[in-house]
Amino acid sequence: MKKIKILFLVVALVAYLPSAFSQGVTTSSMRGKVVDPQNSPIFAATVVATHTPTGTQYGTITQDDGRFDIRNMKIGGPYTVTVTFIGYKESKQENIYLQLNKSAEINLVIHEDNVQIDEITVIYDKNDVISQDRTGAQTNLNRERIISLPTISRISRI
Repeated sequence: MKKIKILFLVVALVAYLPSAFSQGVTTSSMRGKVVDPQNSPIFAATVVATHTPTGTQYGTITQDDGRFDIRNMKIGGPYTVTVTFIGYKESKQENIYLQLNKSAEINLVIHEDNVQIDEITVIYDKNDVISQDRTGAQTNLNRERIISLPTISRISRI
């Protein structure tokens, strides 16, 4: 009888052990592609997903093929996804809900826009710290100081 109890205990322990060490997934993700009306990918467009109830924002930029991937997002929603890029109109998609451990597929098309950028003025103020005479960090170490510094291959000698 005692052997049966021990066997039952060992079997129960072995069956329970994997679930004791496993961690549950508590987040979701979003991925997609940003293209123009001719279906050409838009590289380096800014993608921001905003969790509407809390205002939490998740952001990334698109890769060279127009794809983006945002991970570790809160589940639920609603989310609003906004895509911006210089020379294009802002594009939005709203009421997106994320499911636990699933990736939502969001594909967006952005349209060109006429944008006029104002001139940029660069003002330079001479600073004595930055000059032609200062070309980098300045530290003088003599031979004795170098020998006394500790390294991985030798112990400091004092």
